[in-house]
Amino acid sequence: MILISEKADPPVIKLGDYYKYIYQIKKQAKKEKKTEVKEIRISFQEAESDLLRKAKQAEEFLNEGHQVRIKMILKGRQLIHIDLAKEKMKKILDNIEIPFKIVNEIKQQGNTLFTLISRK
Repeated sequence: MILISEKADPPVIKLGDYYKYIYQIKKQAKKEKKTEVKEIRISFQEAESDLLRKAKQAEEFLNEGHQVRIKMILKGRQLIHIDLAKEKMKKILDNIEIPFKIVNEIKQQGNTLFTLISRK
């Protein structure tokens, strides 16, 4: 006997194989994937080829249905050149080929620049 709903009056019970019922519940839970926020860290002095590689990694995360946070930590005198850092962030966004929407614009929080994107 499998208890379906205990809140109903009288409680709803079904006759069946308990292990098959548990298997179906686990199988259903696997289908319901939760979206995660994956993070890609880039540096201020990142080469163009590395930006392309990280853009492809972001595409893979977006294809899997995850959101992607792109993060750049600035150190020392790099904080003076926020405009150059924002350009580098825009370059990596331009290199992502699949359609995406920007959830959070490029923001600065302390010595960190970040943006959050998800698939359209």
